[in-house]
Amino acid sequence: MGKKVLLVFNRFYPVLSGSEKFSKMIFDNLKEKGFDIDVYTLRVSDDSYKFNDSNLKREENIKGSTIKRFSLIDFRYKNRIFKFFENYGILKYYSLNFKIVSPSLLYNLKKNILKYDIVITGFLPFTSVVYPALYYSKKYKKKSIFIPQIHSTIPKTERFSYEFFHPYYKSLYEMADILVCLNTNEKEYLKNFGNKVFYLNSYIDIPEKVSKGGNGLFNILTIGTQNYEKGILTSLNAVKLLYSEFKNIKFTIVGKMDEKYLSMVKGMDFIEYHPYVTDKEKDELFLKTDIFILPSIAESFGIVSVEAHSYGIPTINSYCWGSTYIVKNGLNGYLVPFGDYLLTYNYLKQLYINQQLKKRLSENARNIALNGSDLIDGYSEGRFDKKRFNKQLDKILENLL
Repeated sequence: MGKKVLLVFNRFYPVLSGSEKFSKMIFDNLKEKGFDIDVYTLRVSDDSYKFNDSNLKREENIKGSTIKRFSLIDFRYKNRIFKFFENYGILKYYSLNFKIVSPSLLYNLKKNILKYDIVITGFLPFTSVVYPALYYSKKYKKKSIFIPQIHSTIPKTERFSYEFFHPYYKSLYEMADILVCLNTNEKEYLKNFGNKVFYLNSYIDIPEKVSKGGNGLFNILTIGTQNYEKGILTSLNAVKLLYSEFKNIKFTIVGKMDEKYLSMVKGMDFIEYHPYVTDKEKDELFLKTDIFILPSIAESFGIVSVEAHSYGIPTINSYCWGSTYIVKNGLNGYLVPFGDYLLTYNYLKQLYINQQLKKRLSENARNIALNGSDLIDGYSEGRFDKKRFNKQLDKILENLL
């Protein structure tokens, strides 16, 4: 198509959490469609955004595209100075997003925005990245796509109201030409900002055949950044209760874990911990897993749960916007209130004791992942595969251009 696209995200590949995988999918598929793409992002890899990662190159070439990573700054009286700028409209929303800022990102956006036809940016609550990308796009009449990726609990909590539903965000939604949503609740919320809201869902490589192989144990798996928000404490407490009754339990935890939780699992021989696994190792884990558990406080989508479904694994998730989009209680998994380890334990126990129940949910999970289901919003359009992603992306581009 020959159009030049600038992606502006808070983090980008090789960082690979759910958001970064999603932005990399956008990058890869736009490249395949013939777009000329560059990427602006921050030089960070951890979730605290307190440190620049020296292992990340400031600039590199990936598939013919330039990836530029801009450093955060920190100095004495930084907050006072930038709060002053914010009050005078020079830097908006600084105080809303962990007080992070990269002057070099702001400078390069202003300097180079005229080179591009389309700007795609995300995600909330990183307004110091999103706002300048949308502001300069509108100022210089460039087409823009904003992916807020709203995380919300059910019911909504004060914390997430501040991070994802702040009144100031209205101006961001109004500046964008297209708003991308990831689930039904998000689309319903964003529809107030006009007929410019479109779905774009992450995709997975769905195994066409699954040969499950056990190890004589009841295998429970969780994958993700293992912190409070991802529900690791709920998972640990629930599985420990189950193990107190039934000893042939194995709980495999994958992902970087906060130190306080890491100390809790030391010495527990029924828990196996991997800070990181390759894609092949992950597939091998799925093949011997009975139940996948990820009771996060909030998800915008939850791609790893979709992966579990594709292997015929029922999932236990918390009530939140992303999880209710892909899980129907009692059909392909269970939903629990965040932090409710007793209910989580009870569902695990039911599936452990009642093999027919587990078999039914497993078959449902696999069949729905392959064929879709009108009973679950996320699966009503069919499987989460690349064909679906590109169909959604084409619709967005048609309406944008």
